[in-house]
Amino acid sequence: MFAFNDHSIVKKVVSFLPRVGVDGRYGLPQQRRTSLASPKQLFRSANMTQRWQRREISNFEYLMYLIIRLQKKFYLGRTYQDLNQYPIFPWVIADYESEKLVLNSPSTYRDLSKPVGTLNPIRKSFFY
Repeated sequence: MFAFNDHSIVKKVVSFLPRVGVDGRYGLPQQRRTSLASPKQLFRSANMTQRWQRREISNFEYLMYLIIRLQKKFYLGRTYQDLNQYPIFPWVIADYESEKLVLNSPSTYRDLSKPVGTLNPIRKSFFY
């Protein structure tokens, strides 16, 4: 996401983008597609889970895809157009000290039974 202070900066940045898309003015590819398929059918047809499992797409791409699908299904109202809203990703890692993560070790991950705010012992005593 980008936020610019001045419209002139936006114009400069856009001038470097390829001239394709919306009337060729904005340098952005046309994203509008319509489908009569349900979100569930679209999700299955995209094979995103399999693509993610085969490491063809990144964790970020897969999570963004899931977030977009959830938004459409449950009308969550999040958008890329509003910089006050931002993508939400789960905070699952607890080990930020090791040079290599041991993915099989439970100590690598945070305790998902507790809210993030109670993971610090001081905050935990405050809330519980």
